[in-house]
Amino acid sequence: MRIYLADLAHTYSLPDSALTGPLNIGYIKAYAVEHLGPQADIRLFKHPEKLLAAVHDAPPDVVGLSNYGWNEQINLHMGRYLRGKYPDLLMVAGGPNIDPDPEPITAFIRHHDYLNFIIEGGGEEAFCELMQWWRDGGRDTGGDAGELPRNLHFLEEGSLRSTPARKLEKIITNIPSPYLNGYLDEFLEMGMIPMFETNRGCPFHCTFCVWGVASLDLVRRMDEDTVLREIEYVSEKSMATKWIFCDANFGILKRDVDLARAIKQANEKKGRPLSCQLWTAKNVTERNLEIGEILGDMISPVMAVQSLADEVLEHIKRSNISTDTYVQFQQAFHRMGSRTYSDLIVPLPRGDPGIPSSGHAHADRFRGGCDPVP
Repeated sequence: MRIYLADLAHTYSLPDSALTGPLNIGYIKAYAVEHLGPQADIRLFKHPEKLLAAVHDAPPDVVGLSNYGWNEQINLHMGRYLRGKYPDLLMVAGGPNIDPDPEPITAFIRHHDYLNFIIEGGGEEAFCELMQWWRDGGRDTGGDAGELPRNLHFLEEGSLRSTPARKLEKIITNIPSPYLNGYLDEFLEMGMIPMFETNRGCPFHCTFCVWGVASLDLVRRMDEDTVLREIEYVSEKSMATKWIFCDANFGILKRDVDLARAIKQANEKKGRPLSCQLWTAKNVTERNLEIGEILGDMISPVMAVQSLADEVLEHIKRSNISTDTYVQFQQAFHRMGSRTYSDLIVPLPRGDPGIPSSGHAHADRFRGGCDPVP
């Protein structure tokens, strides 16, 4: 099978150095290569024009698209073009902005009418198993669809069908590193911003955010040794001065202090990264201060509050640290040379306890380097 995986971006208006590397589809490729073997030819794409050129030169059997709010329209136009040109192409998409509730996901698939399947949650296992099903001649989704992998959504005769949810494990041991296998080297060489994932999920239940919903409130750890080797590998391969760590709560695990030391060692050895974008644990702890002490001005710690109204906090299932503690931690970060910033969602409605939340954030976030305490 020839498989093209794309995490498309608006490359006509941005240089490569302003784009993030496609870690997401890198993980999917790493897992699929290990299980499908050399019979699967898998290529990764960030640029729409490069994907089109590759399709013209060597039409694929399968196209997988990572879907986010910022590239949904690119996917829509690309998907409809490819579907018109290659009607037998298997097309799959997944992404955190696809609401899994029946009504919105049905509407999404009907709008993105080029798609055969939507994958919910982590895509590695479901995508690979779908490829195995397709490779072995699977075409019929009728009956009980028992042969289809879990975490799939699709339309059949205009109605939504879904396979059961996949059980999540606390420790992630089965997903190889796309960095250490060299699958992201071309994007590092282009100067794209490296992204890292040391854990997945969030234990909190904030109703304006889907992070905890998607992970079933579970923090799933990647192998620590693998993450440490990834940090060293990227520092050797990439000239990018900024790195991004995608964890929802960096500092929630004791080992995150060791990861912070590895980042600092890379900085001292190679002179990069100069800065890291990371989201520290939502409730500031002494561990956050230790990480701030290690990384210094390489980071801007997030001291999120979301809202300061007690009634709003109750309805969004959010609790803040006390104002006095907030001031103490913020001043401590300042003494280390870190410039903190705060998250405040404006407007965040008071809500109605009788109306269930969809788990998705629809309010605008105003984020910046604001220091509420001088």
